[in-house]
Formats: sequence, structure tokens, C-alpha cells
Amino acid sequence: METTLIRSQAKTSTPLTALSKLTITALVGIAGALAYLQITIIGELDPALSTFAVLMLGTAALITTGWRWTPLFGALLSFMVVAGNSGPVIYDLQRPENFRLFSFMVVAVSLALTGTVAGISATVQNYRKAERRTPRIMVPAVVGFCLLYTSPSPRD
Repeated sequence: METTLIRSQAKTSTPLTALSKLTITALVGIAGALAYLQITIIGELDPALSTFAVLMLGTAALITTGWRWTPLFGALLSFMVVAGNSGPVIYDLQRPENFRLFSFMVVAVSLALTGTVAGISATVQNYRKAERRTPRIMVPAVVGFCLLYTSPSPRD
């Protein structure tokens, strides 16, 4: 009796890096900010904004697959949030008297910049041969962003 040994190799995927997780968080945050804009500020659903929010969520789901290049796609979408809407962004950031739009733009631009920088950094980190570690500056930077948003405004 002859038996063959079949060596089965389970497909293991590498775990997501902290920068990839930060990119996912930024994309989900942008999608949530777009939903907030439509529901609270505009008062009706805009098909273009809804489509872009779904695209952000789809890209976040794509990054969870672990493919090395996907954080770069998230970085490009995050960059498009600011670059594609530079006129309204600048207009709303120059007028803090309209506090709802101003605060929305501050949060959206911060999330977009975070997604852009984290996505590019995650892609570079994924293509390096060295050990993939969390950058030392990431935790203080995220804590600083959170403290910036929770600090009392001058109007309080």
C-alpha cells in the first residue's frame, strides 16, 4: 500500500500594520463626516456625497484584505477630499462664524490629512523588508489630535 504525503500549506496573511489601521480609521471617519454633513447640515441626501462615502467605506474594507498597495489607494481618496473640494474647503475655513460648517471642515480636513499621510506611510512600510513596527511618533500625534478637538474653544 502506497500513501502519498500531501503537504498542505495554510495561506496566512500578514497582520495589518498600525498605519494601515489608522488609514482605515481615517476613511471610516471621513465617511461618517460625510453622512453627518448630509443629515445634519444639508438636511437631505446628496447622491454624490453618498456615493463618495460608500467608496470610502469600500476602500477601508479593501485595505483590510492586507494587500500591500491598498493603503495607497486610501491615501489617494483621502487626498481627493481636500484637493477636489479646495474652493469650498478654503471658503468654509475662512468663515468661523458659520460654526457648523467650519467645525465640519476642520474635522474632515484633519481626517483627510491623517488618511493621506498614514496611507502613504503604510504603503512604504508594507514594501520594506524590515520589521514592520509602529512609528514612535504615531501615538503622541493621535493623542495630540484628540486633545486638539476636545480642548475648549475661546467662545466657551
